[in-house]
Amino acid sequence: MSGSEQDLDFSVGTVPDSWQQASVEAPKGDHRRPSEPSPLRLLPTGRSADLASGFLTGLVVSMISGYSWYELATSGEFTTPWVAIGLGVAVGLAVRLGAGRPDPQARAIMALLLYLATWSIVIYGISRHLFTTLYGSSPSLVEYEREFLNSRLASAPAVVAWVGGALASVKVNYLLRQR
Repeated sequence: MSGSEQDLDFSVGTVPDSWQQASVEAPKGDHRRPSEPSPLRLLPTGRSADLASGFLTGLVVSMISGYSWYELATSGEFTTPWVAIGLGVAVGLAVRLGAGRPDPQARAIMALLLYLATWSIVIYGISRHLFTTLYGSSPSLVEYEREFLNSRLASAPAVVAWVGGALASVKVNYLLRQR
């Protein structure tokens, strides 16, 4: 038999008697780690930030966190604006975990934009819900603007919480740039 035909012989006579004998007879390969990262990595660890993954993880977390905030606020059981800081931290962490270690500036901008989009949608939803509950109809744009300016922006703790959430979403990316 030639060498290649012998390699295809699967008779009982060619099976090694022990693992040690099999390891001695096994072909020796290159045992170095591959230089290319695995396409199935769990967290981005490359030399450049994976902004698409960062955006997607930030988007999913902002949707879940925003909906949770909306439900808490409209249920009437937990109506504090300080949830905005938790939203900022959650979005910042999600973008950091999704995008990887490099480029904290791009991650911070992405987290801030996702936070602001989520914040504006949640505040609109809460205001619309409260207006509809109070007056029985959906607010027009002018009525929504009046309600937002008179009741939302007039509350100093709410504004501080919103700004704190924005700062938290940005700061998380800079604090975690080395980890």
